Amino acid sequence: MPHAYSNMCFVVWTSLILISEIVGAAPASNKDTRINGTTDQNIYNTTDCPTKDVHGNKTANQNICNTTACQKRAKLIRKLLNDDINPCTDFYGYVCNNWIFNYPIPDDKTATSNMRNINDQMLIDLKDILENTAYKTEEQNVTDKVVVAYHNCVNTSIHETIQFRALETILKSVGGQYWSIWPRLRDESVIPCWQDLYIKMHYEISFHLLLIVNFFSFTAQWTVGTKLHPTLASHSYFG
Repeated sequence: MPHAYSNMCFVVWTSLILISEIVGAAPASNKDTRINGTTDQNIYNTTDCPTKDVHGNKTANQNICNTTACQKRAKLIRKLLNDDINPCTDFYGYVCNNWIFNYPIPDDKTATSNMRNINDQMLIDLKDILENTAYKTEEQNVTDKVVVAYHNCVNTSIHETIQFRALETILKSVGGQYWSIWPRLRDESVIPCWQDLYIKMHYEISFHLLLIVNFFSFTAQWTVGTKLHPTLASHSYFG
């Protein structure tokens, strides 16, 4: 847990430095402007701040952090800072205390962090996109195929027999009659190289085969596990 908080604090601390640079670039009249809720946008607007190019000449004004995403992130960082603590005496508390109170660890997780929250939101956004994107049934492009694949995966009304036959067709298109999980090989002498099968699996249908080797020193026992993704059967071998 402390390690997760340390990583989070490093991200917040780095972001704080960037925001400080942005605020420092604002006019003097705006430096003491504080963020209250969704108001007080002056801290982001630096259109009256002249900038210089690499030759030292004044150039046109630049907008800093005027996008919705940047302002949202700046408000989040500001919200997480604990102004009741002096950063010179307790920088960790200044940066992290409000994070702990605003983002408690969910009951279904063992840790939380800024990056995990972003990843969770990304999955929610991706699900929304896939569920609401129109697709073609003929002459499909890559996007159409991804959307169709998603809808097929979550469609529970398709009979299991049809689902299995579809999977069988895909596997046979990759490994032919020699697919490794098939019960019997027609010709043992012409079994293709497993590396070739793996490459074909990965590049044609994006199946990832994971080979995991574990060694338990207290029992001098080793295990080799294979996993196929998406959700296919896993096998473990003990020695």
